[in-house]
Amino acid sequence: MQSCATEARFLRYPGRCRGNAFQQMSSEDNSFTEFLDDYFAESEEHLGSLRRHLLVMEGFVNRNHINPDVVDELLRALHSLKGLSAMAGIHEAEQVAHAMEDSLRDMKQTGKGPTESAMEALASGTTVIEQVVAARREQRPPPEITAILSRLTAVVAPRGRFWRFQFSPSTELSSRGINVNSIRSRLLEIGRVLNATPHIVEGGQVTFDFIVASDADESRFSGWKLDGLTVTAHNSTAPVAMEVEEAHEIVPAAPLPGVVRVDMKRLDHLMTMVGDLVITRGHVEESLRRLEAILPASAWRELQEANILLQRQLRDLREGVMRVRMVPIGQIFERMLFVIRSLERESHKDVRLELTGHDTEVDKLLVERMMDPLLHMVRNAVSHGLEPSAERIAFGKPPEGHLRLRASTEGEILVIELEDDGRGVDIEQVAKRARSLGLMEPSEDPAITMDSSRVLQILCAPGFSTREEADLGAGRGVGMTVVKATISGLGGTLAMDTRPGKGTRFIIRLPLTLAIMQALIIYLDDQPFAVPRSAIHEVLRVETHTVTMQENNEVIPYRGGVLPIVYLRRFFRMQEKPSNSFHVFVAGSDSTTVGIAVDRIAGQREIVVRSIEDSLIRVPGIAGVTELGDGRPVLILDVAAIVDADRAQPLRT
Repeated sequence: MQSCATEARFLRYPGRCRGNAFQQMSSEDNSFTEFLDDYFAESEEHLGSLRRHLLVMEGFVNRNHINPDVVDELLRALHSLKGLSAMAGIHEAEQVAHAMEDSLRDMKQTGKGPTESAMEALASGTTVIEQVVAARREQRPPPEITAILSRLTAVVAPRGRFWRFQFSPSTELSSRGINVNSIRSRLLEIGRVLNATPHIVEGGQVTFDFIVASDADESRFSGWKLDGLTVTAHNSTAPVAMEVEEAHEIVPAAPLPGVVRVDMKRLDHLMTMVGDLVITRGHVEESLRRLEAILPASAWRELQEANILLQRQLRDLREGVMRVRMVPIGQIFERMLFVIRSLERESHKDVRLELTGHDTEVDKLLVERMMDPLLHMVRNAVSHGLEPSAERIAFGKPPEGHLRLRASTEGEILVIELEDDGRGVDIEQVAKRARSLGLMEPSEDPAITMDSSRVLQILCAPGFSTREEADLGAGRGVGMTVVKATISGLGGTLAMDTRPGKGTRFIIRLPLTLAIMQALIIYLDDQPFAVPRSAIHEVLRVETHTVTMQENNEVIPYRGGVLPIVYLRRFFRMQEKPSNSFHVFVAGSDSTTVGIAVDRIAGQREIVVRSIEDSLIRVPGIAGVTELGDGRPVLILDVAAIVDADRAQPLRT
């Protein structure tokens, strides 16, 4: 323990050890888990900074100058990542960050912008660090880093011979002002310090090994033996920067004053408690409803006022907790910018991504779950949607393809739009492929039946792809299936508008929150169901005699046109019940808009969403379950699934 403390003092990491000693201590110290949580949170911030500033640096490729402030920001983020990773024992991330630092320092010394190969290496290094951190978070093996280390090392290509300096600190040397930091400064004067690593020798003594690339004559440091240094030639023809660990000098910056990092698990637990309070308040409201008939008016009124006050305070509490969980959707958008640059290099296309609404705040859980779906969509837009520059010019378009990613809110609804100005979806090609997969009848005429919503339904079908082979930008029919499933699982909807030769626009609508939401309570007989308010456009009361038949579908007059009707009883195969009137809530989007018919609508309630985890009891059209206060479970409708099921029926014209 004493040797570990000595080493930590020399490395300026008070109270922390490195290597095996650090890992042994961490296994005995429960606080290491909390430290890892902090590491993941801070790593995410530093990786975001890397992506942002690398995008800026890309503007200096092959130039004779570079913005030193941008390089400093990159070095600051990398140094913090390196130090944090070293303390957490995640050495793959530490090594890649160190190699990237070397590349950037080399650029800073020359004052010239990066080459294309250097830029690609730095971008790939950032991606690898991200993958390493994700692997540690998910407790799986880290990715192989040898290839990226070689690429980064080739970028630096230090000149001169390699030397190994070994420094053994002592009390006598310290009294002369000679310590590990002064030695490091001395070594930096003669060349580049590629690595430094501490070793614990017999008796708990700490020594440090430095690998240095230097053009200096050996006579310059031959007299340093008196200062505790021994020197030997290092025979490797390439830097061994990744075999050893650096003695970091700078402790990563602490969070700013007034900012507290909170584990998402704690926020989830807090939201669960708020959800339980919502359910309990529902019990209170049901009890008050029963007491109204037997209590004196004054007594009941007093209880009702207290209940209304409780409802208001509980709503404020829920909104307060949600605000803590809210983060800017720009966390996703910035990642897309970085991805676009990689896709440009892979596809050899010129792409410009325009962002709008990146300050829109949403639930952190939404940000995490929507990252991969949006990545799929951006990749598909570049790979399938945007044409190569030569083709665009031939069609009278600018050579650079445009992608627009927008976010906005409508009440408690998050709207995300992704639009490109590419070739649009080839409906004939989609129809041909759909017939071969049995997704369309051979006699079906795509010119009549294939509107945008029908095309989207086919594109999202499992295994569908218009390409026989995968490319670097898109997969083989899994992307859009994953996108649709994820959005539906979050209680959202996906719509598409495509125009041949003009481009394609996707519209995603999601609830801002997932744990607690506003819902419409509807009934079939005495069975209640909850419908997410975000999925409903409006509510109608319909007289049965206004229902007519059109192309074997029942419709009602609606806003100068007709609205197809889906009977919820038929969807769930419940017994028909004749009635002179019924209620309809309008759902869907564009040409997929339908009216879902129910017996009656009881009103709007705030519900707590509980997912159905057991796949054996999941039912199409059911998204989850809740409770209204009387102890009975209430099923939450999956409106998107109901609309899609209706869409799969014989097509309307």
